[in-house]
Amino acid sequence: MKRKICACVSSLLITAVMMSGCALELNPQSKSADEGVQPLISEDEKMKQAAEPVSVYYERKKLLDSGDLEGSVPLAANGDSIWYYKKADIYGFYETEKEVVSFCADADTGEVEYDEQLNVPAENYIRRDDEKVVYWLLKDEKYTLNSLDLKSGNTETIDLEDTPHYTGTDDAGNIYIYSVSGGGLTVYDQSLKVSGGYNIDAQLTDIGLSERFIYGMCVSHDGKVYFEADDKNSCSSILTIDENGKLKNLTGDIYDIREANRIFINAEGIITLCTGYVSVICDTIDSETGEVLYRYELYGAESLLGPSDKYDMVYLDSSGVCGYDYKEDSKDLIVSEEKVPGLATMFDSGFINGNRLYLSLVDTGTNKLLEVRKSTGEIISSDVTGASLATVSPDGHLYYIDSEYRIQASEEGYTYESDASSVYRLNADGTSELVFTLPEYEMEAFPSAFCISDKGEFFITYADEEDRGCVFVYDSSGNLKTKIYAPEDKYSFYKGLPRVRRNEKGDIYAVDEYNALWKIDQDKYEMNDANCFNLLGMDNWYMDGKFGYDLLYKNLSGIYGWKEADDSVTELVLFQDAEGTVSPYDDMILFSTDEVLLPDGIMLKKADEERLAELNSRKIITLAVSGSTIKPFVDEFNTSNDDYRIVLKDYLKYGSTYDYNDFGKDSEQLSKDIVNGDIPDIIMLDNMDVSAYIPKGIFTDLKEFVEKDPELDMSDFYQNITDEFVYKDCQYTIPALNSFRTIFSVYQPEKWDYSDMISHDTINENLFEYFSSFNVYNWLLASYIDDYVDMEAKKCDFDNETFAELIDFIKENCSFDDEFDDTQTDRSADLRSEEFSYFGEYFQNISGDSSWRTGTPYVPGFPSKEGSRNYIQPELMFGITNNCENKEGAWEFVRRFLIDKDLNGAVNNSYTTLNGFSIRKDVNENDLKETVADHAEYGEDISDKADEYREFLNRPVFSSLVYTGVKRIVMEEADAFFKSEDITAEETAKTIQNKVMLYLNEIS
Repeated sequence: MKRKICACVSSLLITAVMMSGCALELNPQSKSADEGVQPLISEDEKMKQAAEPVSVYYERKKLLDSGDLEGSVPLAANGDSIWYYKKADIYGFYETEKEVVSFCADADTGEVEYDEQLNVPAENYIRRDDEKVVYWLLKDEKYTLNSLDLKSGNTETIDLEDTPHYTGTDDAGNIYIYSVSGGGLTVYDQSLKVSGGYNIDAQLTDIGLSERFIYGMCVSHDGKVYFEADDKNSCSSILTIDENGKLKNLTGDIYDIREANRIFINAEGIITLCTGYVSVICDTIDSETGEVLYRYELYGAESLLGPSDKYDMVYLDSSGVCGYDYKEDSKDLIVSEEKVPGLATMFDSGFINGNRLYLSLVDTGTNKLLEVRKSTGEIISSDVTGASLATVSPDGHLYYIDSEYRIQASEEGYTYESDASSVYRLNADGTSELVFTLPEYEMEAFPSAFCISDKGEFFITYADEEDRGCVFVYDSSGNLKTKIYAPEDKYSFYKGLPRVRRNEKGDIYAVDEYNALWKIDQDKYEMNDANCFNLLGMDNWYMDGKFGYDLLYKNLSGIYGWKEADDSVTELVLFQDAEGTVSPYDDMILFSTDEVLLPDGIMLKKADEERLAELNSRKIITLAVSGSTIKPFVDEFNTSNDDYRIVLKDYLKYGSTYDYNDFGKDSEQLSKDIVNGDIPDIIMLDNMDVSAYIPKGIFTDLKEFVEKDPELDMSDFYQNITDEFVYKDCQYTIPALNSFRTIFSVYQPEKWDYSDMISHDTINENLFEYFSSFNVYNWLLASYIDDYVDMEAKKCDFDNETFAELIDFIKENCSFDDEFDDTQTDRSADLRSEEFSYFGEYFQNISGDSSWRTGTPYVPGFPSKEGSRNYIQPELMFGITNNCENKEGAWEFVRRFLIDKDLNGAVNNSYTTLNGFSIRKDVNENDLKETVADHAEYGEDISDKADEYREFLNRPVFSSLVYTGVKRIVMEEADAFFKSEDITAEETAKTIQNKVMLYLNEIS
């Protein structure tokens, strides 16, 4: 019986390696045609680019000087008109202070009146009655405690030292404020003078609850204080302060309710402890004995306000503010949406005193559609409830879909999410007219795209009642005509949403989440295959076709046009040529071939000759990348440097842009450029494969620059890591960040060599987090490439019994099924490889907190002929080529990544963060000290783990960067062996030996 290590090895090996930048063509005389790729620029344009490195540039400009478009996204454009959608600023992204509209309500009768007393969120109130209002405020990053005397109108104010996380008051007017950051409770009298204080954190330790944290507080009318303490894992408890000022556990441990998020007390001294969201469990507890009296559950509760004189709990749900009576098991609607418009969508907070209810709604204005007349700058504003999707009909009218998200609760207590979507037409006078409403299902389903045909029919991407993606077709009056589904023989498992797109000829296409494309027959209402081999790409987002193209699309590189007739792709705008960072995830519209509309009324406009001449007046340094995630750093350099300018050469357009199945064409094209003498000044090695050119001496030695740099020294870096990127004494790169993969084991092996690891009883189930060919190849096979290859000596040793046994072991113990089963993602283990990017992840593994095993593990690492070591995944690697004429300027750019101590966590233009351990010792040491100090604040001494970690970082490491070409050969032949029943492991080892030797001779 075969044991499982992985699934889909044979089918995914090629894809995995190509994604890492393999498939490099080394022989200049070999085949070099770009199959299926159309020329992007003319020969004249190439000559122009050679003479002037910056030949195309898009400047960032405002469409209008007015700030009315801030916070808006472009929806549609037609001729001179551009429509933007500006959503109400619920979260205060564009306002410095949160403004609220306040209402008072009687919690018994539901009578509502506008509250003009204070423009203060209700959650800030500590006390409010007919005599006094006590509240806290945050202004200019300072917290204040304020007391307003309603008779005199005078306000007293004091500064607070810590954040007021939980507050309360008693009948005597004393004020209680607990701060999580300060760890203490401070009591103020009516005149805002401190009358007492308690170090709650210290007392938690005294009573043996140091692992628990305070997550809520309430105060009784006679001044008794109650805390909710929670360890977030197993149990909760209610603590109180006794007559001696000591903390005591009132309830003991409550194991069936944890992660409690609110605690309240009513006038009778009954405590209510609540947990959950939407479906909220409430325990009522006697404040004297700690006895649990009864439990009830609230369905659909979105925000709890607390008990009133009449109700056990007042809360907000989708219908409004409700009151719940436990004895009657009844729910009353106190304040509805009709009484307070916007209550369900704009609710901010609430406060209850007796039967007096105070409500705050965020004052955000309304959602708006803004029509901009580009020629005149005129803005026509229309109030709308929503306009997440919009399209322009053939006769020039704007239609939009308003999607209202809802949380529903049934009488049986079942809660579900739904979407109520309607199609509206925007009239010339700015009013909106309802055309029809889409079906509402008991699920979260939103329309993803729609367009209107020349016949006036609506084609809308939506999900049916069985959650199957399809295209709904409505006639011009809003009557449902039919639903169009993707062909079953194309994707039998298909459940995606085929997003519809229209072009200027009236053709309608549908593109699904797997990037399959169909052309819709508008007479038969069918999806037919389209001639689109060059169009499809994993990271493409499709737009309506115009400017003579059947479809437009954007990806990580730029905006492109596609024509079905000859399946041609034309490059229209490259983001590398734009001023500032452009994220492909943002809404954008190609308004003309020279203008791109971005959010917030920003426009990219092609620069004129004068501006291009100014850019080319600096010394140009070319930087080769695959994907422009580095662009924010390039922009920063170009803005701050008057002598040099970095020009990106993004090779991603040669990769997944054109061929969905080939992710190596970016490196192929770079190889061709190098062979033809068009060598970039800097190459980013993160995902560009130039392993064949490292032995050829393409890169300059960075040690020479470090030695001359007044702020850097090679001793600043981890030598075990920098040594991995030295070839024949040349430090061809220094990676700024590095992630580690190692092997953790709950037993300590007496010996730890390669054969011991693969023969371990649990390796077939537990060595890798996910059973994929990528893991098997990169962690089991590629981690030992250098055991068989000596690059500098041009020798290899694959034709041996040990290597043959290895690949035979993989073949015998791998599943080649196309589907994963549950055991492949959910299991426990005592031997496992883990990847981590910061000390916290390492500490979690070494401290025994991970769910995949029990017991404290050792870290044997990956074995090799030279002993145990760790596999590193470097990030931010730059090599300066010997071809570079401005090496000093290139070093100015590269060094900033080695100088910058705050790279980890920086956000790039793809909204992803940079993660990894810094190459700098001082950065990691400072992080370590801060982490140890943070744990010490909670009484946990992890200094021994920090010492282990320091030792770990200085262990031998391995990177496969220079072996990428060898990996490709091994992968290809191993894949053929895995698929075949006729080829033996010994034959495969011999073939690999011969091909790798040829490769080593070529690259030398």
